[in-house]
Amino acid sequence: MLRRLLVLSFCVAVAVTIVYDSHGASQRAEAQLRNNQCVQCHARASMPSDISGRYLDWHFSTHKANGVGCDRCHGGDATVADARSAHTGIIHSSRKESRLSLENLPETCGACHKAIVNSFVESVHYQKLKTSGLGPSCNTCHTHMASSVATFPTDAATYCTLCHNSINGILPQRPDIPASAKKVMESIGRATYAVKLAQDLLKEAQDRTLDVAEQIEDMRLLQQLLQEAKVGWHSFTLEGTRVKAEKAFEEGLRIRDQLMKKLKRT
Repeated sequence: MLRRLLVLSFCVAVAVTIVYDSHGASQRAEAQLRNNQCVQCHARASMPSDISGRYLDWHFSTHKANGVGCDRCHGGDATVADARSAHTGIIHSSRKESRLSLENLPETCGACHKAIVNSFVESVHYQKLKTSGLGPSCNTCHTHMASSVATFPTDAATYCTLCHNSINGILPQRPDIPASAKKVMESIGRATYAVKLAQDLLKEAQDRTLDVAEQIEDMRLLQQLLQEAKVGWHSFTLEGTRVKAEKAFEEGLRIRDQLMKKLKRT
């Protein structure tokens, strides 16, 4: 029960943060995309259903929320309205030379997500992908245009099950792998929640002009540790990632307790 409450509270905390900043972020994204001809054209309702579907995938994705248009990944020229000119250089993802082929996706995604892709490149998954084309790539877990990102522990277990615990699959059944992935995601979730709690208390302490220089430095190191765990997840060294996440959780609670004592004295 405690585990479920922690995960639920983490999701609520993240949702509140997103809502709080959504107005400013959406304004910046809209400004970046206002003159993007790819977006203006593909947004038309008269498009065929498959193209409209892909546009909607993008429209509700984190890419769109951050002002990343079609051309950043697909190529083409987003400055011109003529369809033929706009599509110059775009290659279908089914072809190996495409920027969006499974083998080339890590390089394409790495243009923005360098640390995460560097971690993924260290994994056995990436080696399998490059040598045989059978390993997972970025959109195996993040779907088309990252319109859906795995954040819940059960999501992680489900994705790992597809290859590692599938009946009649090409790999031997390993139920321990999805189970371990679930535990890692649970650890990352509660560590994120603990950091958020500490951040809120630190802000309150700063608003009261309390001496929190030590906690500010500790928080900086804690955020770095949590980020390392989140990035390390993409190398799929599950136990090492879980250990870092658990350490971040414990450190977050330690900082929280220190700040609560300081706040109670005032």
